[in-house]
Amino acid sequence: MSQILFGTRELPLLISKKLKEMIVEKNLKPGDRLPSEGELATMFGVGRSTVREAVKLLIADNIVEIHRGRGTFITESPGLKDDPLGLHFANPNKLLQNLLESRLLIEPQIARLAAQRATGENLYRLGQAIEEMETAERINGLEYPSRDVEFHTAVAECTQNDVLKRILPLICESIREGYLETMNVPGTHQRAIEAHIRIFEAIRDKNPDAAAEEARRHILQAMDDSQLKY
Repeated sequence: MSQILFGTRELPLLISKKLKEMIVEKNLKPGDRLPSEGELATMFGVGRSTVREAVKLLIADNIVEIHRGRGTFITESPGLKDDPLGLHFANPNKLLQNLLESRLLIEPQIARLAAQRATGENLYRLGQAIEEMETAERINGLEYPSRDVEFHTAVAECTQNDVLKRILPLICESIREGYLETMNVPGTHQRAIEAHIRIFEAIRDKNPDAAAEEARRHILQAMDDSQLKY
């Protein structure tokens, strides 16, 4: 590969594309380290400055992050930027309702597919997520929303569908939003945990219809706790 064939702007873009392809081909996971700047320069036949600019593009896309003195690593959620849906600029008065309505349209079908495809490892993670949610509810309410998101993310992972695994965590922003709306509603956390257990049991029992229905009921209950109507 020769730098003469590409302009100074195009070459870093090309190398960033090659880096993304390498990450996929080598199946690098969050926390995995990329080769050093020098190794990448040799690998792609370009200068270190080009590699540096290419890595900056990956950082901007939240694919990698630099740990000073240690190297460049794959991020926890590669490719998912902060607020990718632009929710910070949405109408705050309708945000929670819009998020819950979106979940109501999508999440029951995710649960249905999860019941058809969940592996033993998926089921183990779902069970763990429920245990952590129960612990958070008893000990530290501030941790509860994050544990709630982990459960719904685990349901999406049961589908074995990479697109759904990325979409659902975005929609689950409603969990954090809803927490502020419902934190003082008596019994809201316990109702949610019980709903999660029913969803888990339906997925475990490979009952797609029950999983979809329990997911639907769960979101409708969240809307009711938030005093929203569908």
